[in-house]
Amino acid sequence: MLKSNSNKATIRLQNISSLMRFANEVKYKDGRPYDIDRFIPNSENASLNRFNPPGEVFIYLGISLKRDLNNIKDEVDYITQTCIREIRAFGKENAYVSSLNFNYSRDNRNIKLIDLTIADKYNDLDDIVDKIVKLQMMNDNERNKMGYKYKNRISDLLVMMNIKLISDEIFKPVITNDEKIQEYEYAPFHAFANYIRSRDYGGIVYSSTMNKGGKNLVLFNVEDVEPNIKDGITKYIIKENIIEKF
Repeated sequence: MLKSNSNKATIRLQNISSLMRFANEVKYKDGRPYDIDRFIPNSENASLNRFNPPGEVFIYLGISLKRDLNNIKDEVDYITQTCIREIRAFGKENAYVSSLNFNYSRDNRNIKLIDLTIADKYNDLDDIVDKIVKLQMMNDNERNKMGYKYKNRISDLLVMMNIKLISDEIFKPVITNDEKIQEYEYAPFHAFANYIRSRDYGGIVYSSTMNKGGKNLVLFNVEDVEPNIKDGITKYIIKENIIEKF
């Protein structure tokens, strides 16, 4: 699929509207308030995660895509809800969290990303298969009327089918703090990320496993985005699942 139809599952970094990164707490253990460095992964604070193999540092961000903006009432809240669920902050009594916005530079706007959310509009794999079958059952006259669009439509649906398979069957929550179990469960993700990176992609857009409808981005190179120092760090307190700034 990526060799012959990669454009159908590819977007660019410039197709992303906003990027945010969240962290539990608002202070370091020694009492100092968080600074910008807290939000930039490095070899010292990076932990085993869904896509980065042990010893490698990727950056994970909550995002909104420009194509979705018409369906999002509050873009910041949309990303916040996803990120707070991703860091498991809901359900705690008086949880404190912090966030920081990130930007991409003009030079990085064309970085390729594989978009594993393009098939989210289909309820399940059968929806896509049904559409392919209906096209294949067309008679010759119907196919001739469609012309080149017939082949393109089949190709589009086959890409959607592959993406739907990956998104539905692989991206399921791994809820455990046991690193041995995590390493085992994340192994297929690591292999997948390595392959995507070998195809010259800079990252992966994928659906949140913790918040339905939310989207995340993992970038293989931390330096592809930079913190928005001007806006600074935002602090929140969560009381009974209600998010408030402070």
